[in-house]
Amino acid sequence: YPAAAEDFTEHAREQFRSCLPALEGAPASPSRSLALALANARLGNNDASLSAWKDFTSNMPPSNPSDAYARGLGNFDRQDFEAAENDLNTWLKLHQNDLQADYLLARTCRNLSLSTLEQLLTLAPDSYPAHQLLAETYQNAQQNDKALAEYREVENIEPNLPGVHFSVGSLLLKM
Repeated sequence: YPAAAEDFTEHAREQFRSCLPALEGAPASPSRSLALALANARLGNNDASLSAWKDFTSNMPPSNPSDAYARGLGNFDRQDFEAAENDLNTWLKLHQNDLQADYLLARTCRNLSLSTLEQLLTLAPDSYPAHQLLAETYQNAQQNDKALAEYREVENIEPNLPGVHFSVGSLLLKM
């Protein structure tokens, strides 16, 4: 992520400000939009940065990688994790010992999982699946107290849920 505006000296901010008129006057192109997005982000102009970024992504020339790994990597970089997962799975069917592809697939699945958790927390923040996923996330991060609190919340909402008492007991034993 770009550094926040407060991370720059006044001299650095002035240099970015001085670039804006030249960038804005340049012919429209994906590279111009990308440069405007970066300069505005560095200056803390979030709306202008987002607008320039959207212009960049909508006018970016298409990339046609020749193999599934390259397509998966490109989709990962564009944060299209579902497409990246499909491409990487296709690649790994033929290249089963490709550790880089395995690692990228693991990162892709992690991002898909976090995206699903974010959607669940937005749509149903007080549901037992939301609390259960949060508990598992905390447990994976070794934040056992937070995980236990979330599992307790799951117990309160859905006391007959298979495995919830086992999860609580395992955490208590671990702690």
